[in-house]
Amino acid sequence: MQLRASLLAQDPASRIQALLSVPRPPRPATQVSSLVVSLHLKRSAWQDKIFSVKVLIEALTGQRIIDANILSPTLFEIFLPADQRDAMATILRQGGHLHEMPPALTVKDIKRRAATYNRSHDDLMRAATLQGFSPALQHQLLQSALQSLPRIPVTRQALVHQAITKDLAILDL
Repeated sequence: MQLRASLLAQDPASRIQALLSVPRPPRPATQVSSLVVSLHLKRSAWQDKIFSVKVLIEALTGQRIIDANILSPTLFEIFLPADQRDAMATILRQGGHLHEMPPALTVKDIKRRAATYNRSHDDLMRAATLQGFSPALQHQLLQSALQSLPRIPVTRQALVHQAITKDLAILDL
């Protein structure tokens, strides 16, 4: 009610300014890479593991990651700009957090990577989620992402469906 009263008291130009957010400038396209890290999170951090991993990696390295996946209770796959990979790997290795031998991707990784695909906001991040899989497994990943479409926010479903369709067409070439 207070918002309504304050808006009605303003002139139309001020109402527009109060209600419309300023569009963010587009992010520059950057290649995406991934690393596997070992982190022993406190029990309190388990409530939101992905957020906790993002905050912890930024605190450890001074760099923000794009996204993270849970591989096990102590292993996480982090997605980061490719140009920051070497510097972050060095810092994480020195701290004993870099898992040197990333596990080979298999059918068991499809649902995890499909969830990351559906959370992705750009083509390069979606391409990174497909990396490491054979074309047949990439196709399965995209089918899994398509099946889980109803579980993502309605506002993103059309965009993600379009991306899946485009990637499936590329695979079928």
